[in-house]
Amino acid sequence: GNPLQQQNKITDMKKIIFLSTLILLVIISCKKDNKTSNVNNAPATTPTSTTGYDAILNTGKLQSVNSGTLSAPFNLCGAYFSSVPAISTNPASYVKVNNVSLNGTFFKFQSYSYSDTTYSIAFPPSVWVVNGANGIPTFSYTNNNPLPACTGYALWPDTIFRNQNTTLQMTGITGADLINIDIQDGTTDIAQVMSTTASSVTFSTSSLSTLNATTNGTLLVLLNKSNVQSIGGKSINFIGTYQLSKTVVIK
Repeated sequence: GNPLQQQNKITDMKKIIFLSTLILLVIISCKKDNKTSNVNNAPATTPTSTTGYDAILNTGKLQSVNSGTLSAPFNLCGAYFSSVPAISTNPASYVKVNNVSLNGTFFKFQSYSYSDTTYSIAFPPSVWVVNGANGIPTFSYTNNNPLPACTGYALWPDTIFRNQNTTLQMTGITGADLINIDIQDGTTDIAQVMSTTASSVTFSTSSLSTLNATTNGTLLVLLNKSNVQSIGGKSINFIGTYQLSKTVVIK
């Protein structure tokens, strides 16, 4: 087929994977009158197991490992606003604002959230400007937090065996307050949350046996860094996300 069309399909699939796993990250991290505010240095709060957010503003970077080589980063950003504190992006409770921008680029509203359609915004810093509506205040906020990172992918296996316990070495992870390790076969996936103080995670035979054999499996590491601020009486989570994936054989 046309190489450009094939590349576009790959890019579209990466976006789908990223956005779906971004929602997963928010879910997991939470299971454990317009008034203008400028609160660039307000203290962050730590999410709890019952934390819900009135808004989730995300900057994320996606990369993959192919034959030991790290791909160029692919940047994705999004924003979600809710009528009630939400523990995940929820189509039932979304609200629209007048507009939202990141570093001067305005987002497009799609379905129930806002997204950057240029895929070219450089960050950090992440300068968010929201023209509020429907209970969401108008505010600007600069998130200077660096994105989480993962540099230990050279230790990741090329093959994962379903008939034995598998310990994955996960060194070189920095800046994350949530680490999710996911193994996918294309139709089924198994995931674990890894402690931020750990350097490895073990998948049991019982969980691995639910996967199907494939030469096109995926080992996915999802890193999340929350920065929760109270703005105009609303709890707003400025999340930095990093996703790194590797194609693996599942036997």
